[in-house]
Amino acid sequence: MYKHEELLNSVDEHILNTLYTIEQWLRTWSILDILGVVFLAVLCLCIYLEARQPALIRQARVLMKSYPLNLSTFFFNDFTASLLSLSSVYYLADAMNGRGLLVNMENGPFKYLLCFVLLDLTLYAWHYLMHHCDALWVLHRVHHSDPNLNVTTGLRFHFGELLLEVMVRTAFILALGITVEFLLITQAVMSLFILFHHTNTRLPGERLLALVFIVPRLHRAHHSTLRTEHDSNYGAVFSIWDRLFGTLNEAEPEKIGLDGWNEPGFLGMVKRCILLDIDWMGRMKAIPVTIKKRPLP
Repeated sequence: MYKHEELLNSVDEHILNTLYTIEQWLRTWSILDILGVVFLAVLCLCIYLEARQPALIRQARVLMKSYPLNLSTFFFNDFTASLLSLSSVYYLADAMNGRGLLVNMENGPFKYLLCFVLLDLTLYAWHYLMHHCDALWVLHRVHHSDPNLNVTTGLRFHFGELLLEVMVRTAFILALGITVEFLLITQAVMSLFILFHHTNTRLPGERLLALVFIVPRLHRAHHSTLRTEHDSNYGAVFSIWDRLFGTLNEAEPEKIGLDGWNEPGFLGMVKRCILLDIDWMGRMKAIPVTIKKRPLP
């Protein structure tokens, strides 16, 4: 009996020591570290949903090409951004920031929610501009060119687009007077929504969710080959901007991607992420400096 109790005490002590070690380890984590783990978990969950209940049926061999290409493009862009220390631009703006629309507002849930909503509105306007300015569409089409829409499409971008988006977010810091830490946390949370709405799946209650949020069903139309369909549903998180400004489209696309695009390998994608390839498909001979809407087919 005594040995049994001694064994139980030893096990309890071991469990408590393990929990204490885990607690101390977690204390060293920042909120961004935790969001990074959540990001990986959501990515895996979305891939699982695509396999279990896909909205668009894709052959396994097609997906096995799409996933590595998009992920390798993401890692290339991430490595290049780290090499150039792009995030330091945020901290430079933060150091210079003594003004802004919300600088005197007390920190709290209302301020954080307001900033989140305003950032989503800002990115809605930026996304709209990417579709209606040929000079920006040259970059953004790399994202739209994926003929196999899936969760990793949300990680596939031209490096030039990412660079310009850093400038947009920097301007947001200066305009509102928010901290760079809050911006990075907000950006990480938004990335979860971006993974979600690129996921190739159908979910119960999507129509109800779509009243407020951008869901996979809405974002599929945004990746249609037809301009009348892909020039719509610009929201990153909320669908209310598209409803408010008349850019909502609930069509189910017949075809995804861009007509005339030949899907490259990794090195070909790296080339397209570095070079502008302006004469692609003979669409433009030079980049215009004025904003103009591309003609509908």
